[in-house]
Order: sequence, then structure tokens, then C-alpha cells
Amino acid sequence: MLVARENKTVLYSDDLRLRQYAQAEWQVRGIWTQSVLRQMLQKQLLTEDEYCDAVTKLFWLNYRHVSINAHDLMWALKQDGMEITPRVMRLFTVLQGPDCSEESAALVVADLIRSVWLESAIVSTRQFVLELALDSLTTRHPASSALLKLKQALQPRFALIPQAIPEIYQTIDLFRRQRLSFRLRP
Repeated sequence: MLVARENKTVLYSDDLRLRQYAQAEWQVRGIWTQSVLRQMLQKQLLTEDEYCDAVTKLFWLNYRHVSINAHDLMWALKQDGMEITPRVMRLFTVLQGPDCSEESAALVVADLIRSVWLESAIVSTRQFVLELALDSLTTRHPASSALLKLKQALQPRFALIPQAIPEIYQTIDLFRRQRLSFRLRP
């Protein structure tokens, strides 16, 4: 911190608390690995694949507060042949919180579902990804409100392919009923 302040440079640290402390006490701005990766992507020093690879590695290396979006999830699925592998399942836990709000999780899942529906003609793949996404979305978020937010987010994303909505909604409704009936059992 002191070196960064003395040299009027930024503090590079993946420790959020340390960056916050440096900013509050020493007026030293901080950056972290994912922000550096984003800058490298924007300046075309990294390809999309290299960026997704690096970000998912941060998650798998147990970095906290890694921002994962639908593109990153789709990239990981493609890397694993659109299979629901333990690696993919673990990556989907990012949607569960506590660092991911219900609203953010619903938007990411809606974007992911759209990508899967557009890129995979295999019905079982779509269903497996949808069920994993629904499970991740509702693990630590209240199921009723999270699924409602998801449905609201899906509408505009499927405006040009509305024929897909009934199948997706049917799966969501079945999932909700199963989740609620499972929680009601003594």
C-alpha cells in the first residue's frame, strides 16, 4: 500500500478488504485480477476464449467474488462437450449466492437458457442445462420469487423465438411444483 501510494500507482491485490482499506485509509486505488483480465479483453490482448478460460480458472481456484455471466457458463459447457460434468456443476454454484443476488442470477440464467436454445438442437441437453440452472437459481434464493423473475427475464429474450417459451415454462413449472412438494414433506 505504501509503495503504491509513494509511487502514485494502483495497488494490485485480489484481497477486497485490503483494497478497501487502502482506498479508505491511504487513498490508494486498487485493482484485482478479473478487472485486469477485462481490460486486456477490451484492448484485445486476450481473446474471448482466453478471457473465459482465465475467469473460470479463477473460480475453480476458489477466488471469491468472481463475476461469471451467461457467456462464461456457456463457454464452460462447450469446453465439456455440453455435458453436465462436476466442473460445470461447480461453476453453476456461483448463481447460488451469497455473492449473487436473485435478480442477477435470474438474468444470467435467462441469458444462458437463450444461448442453449439457440446453439443446441439436442432436447436432452437443453433440459439438463435448464434443470441445473433452475436448481442453482433456487438453492439459496426463494424458489417462487426467483422463478417468477426468471420467467419475466425470459420473455424479451425469446421474443423472436416465442415457440420455445411453452417448453421452458412447462419445465420451470414442473420444477417449482417438485421443489415445493419436496419442501412440504415432513
